[in-house]
Amino acid sequence: MGDDDDNGKNVLDLAAERLKARKTPKTGKNRPGDAKGGDDAATRLPVGRHATLEIRPGESPELADEAERVLIERDGNIYQRSGYLARLAVSKPETVHGIRRRDGTVTIVPVDADYLTDRLNRLIAWQKYSFRMSRLVTCNAPRQVASTLLSRSGAWAFKQLTGIITAPTLRPDGSIFEKPGYDEATGLLFHAEQAFPPIPESPGREDGRAALDHLIEGVLSGFDFTAAHDRAAALSGILTAAVRPSLRTAPLHAFSAPRPASGKSLLADCIALIVTGRPATNMSFTPDPDESRKRILTILLGGDQVINLDNIEGALEGDALCSVLTNETYSDRMLGTQRQGTAPTCVTWLATGNNLAVAGDMTRRVVLCALDPKTDRPEERLFSKDLYRWIPENRPALVAAALTALRAYIAAGRPPASVADTG
Repeated sequence: MGDDDDNGKNVLDLAAERLKARKTPKTGKNRPGDAKGGDDAATRLPVGRHATLEIRPGESPELADEAERVLIERDGNIYQRSGYLARLAVSKPETVHGIRRRDGTVTIVPVDADYLTDRLNRLIAWQKYSFRMSRLVTCNAPRQVASTLLSRSGAWAFKQLTGIITAPTLRPDGSIFEKPGYDEATGLLFHAEQAFPPIPESPGREDGRAALDHLIEGVLSGFDFTAAHDRAAALSGILTAAVRPSLRTAPLHAFSAPRPASGKSLLADCIALIVTGRPATNMSFTPDPDESRKRILTILLGGDQVINLDNIEGALEGDALCSVLTNETYSDRMLGTQRQGTAPTCVTWLATGNNLAVAGDMTRRVVLCALDPKTDRPEERLFSKDLYRWIPENRPALVAAALTALRAYIAAGRPPASVADTG
């Protein structure tokens, strides 16, 4: 990605400008600079041609090679992922096929021939020889070049994209990934929307204890856990989400209470707010196995970091969900197509429900946390602070606390837990 021109801004930078523009008060019919394009105008990709390619008969492979080189050097928003080309996009608030994403959520979407042709036209000046005019003339990018690039699965030079993170995390070897940008070691892309404090390399036991206390007192102290182990389960959810990309697999964390308005969804959103800066992406739970598989694959392909199966009625179970929680990748037919899709499963799964029951093989894949305000009107309780506001404002320190606690565990030699392994 170039740093000396407008094309140095990738879709995330442009999206940040769009979100900032949304907060600008209206002064008339339109906001400043919004007269022609509305919100989408702020994310319109710029035109800046950095190479000239001449279309010659018999040189289609060479054209595709050169086009790929320019895209890699100048676009910065095309990756390869699970056998297809993908790019990053920023969601507006929407609910599609039972999946509700929040405004500004960064997702991964497939690159198609139309998008690729548009990028080739924006980044490259194309020419061909006109026999009528006896000279080179300007033309559009051949769609065949885009189609050829898309067909080269397994032979691309584009970077491999494992997932997106919006906060520092730990790599599988325990090292700290805290520099914004693409990480060659993991294939993760760190899009930082704010600055984070440095994470100590070798914190001691007291440092780790203080970090856990900060999370408990700052985030969890207002919830009505039924026992100490339920609070520990909630803390486990925070720590798991903070390093989920470095874990091969991870259990689902479920929050149950005897009645509505007990804080279940808020607790799930707190975990997402710490890790992503936004409430969790919600997925409606369905007992229909076919629909469940399609929704799960859609979530995984989209690269969402924290998913909440909100307000489950009935038992939490299902072969597809069990598979996602025990395997590093998941494959199924993509929603609305006949194509098979495969995606990494590095997602933090949460679930909420009243008197939530866990059935079948899911019982060994779920960490259950119980809440009980012990009042007939839990909706009338008052928290000491608005966590939807307080967590984003204090997010850097909360992320640092979670990673410090885990680094302290690593520095102590990863002492084994005194509980049985349930598989």
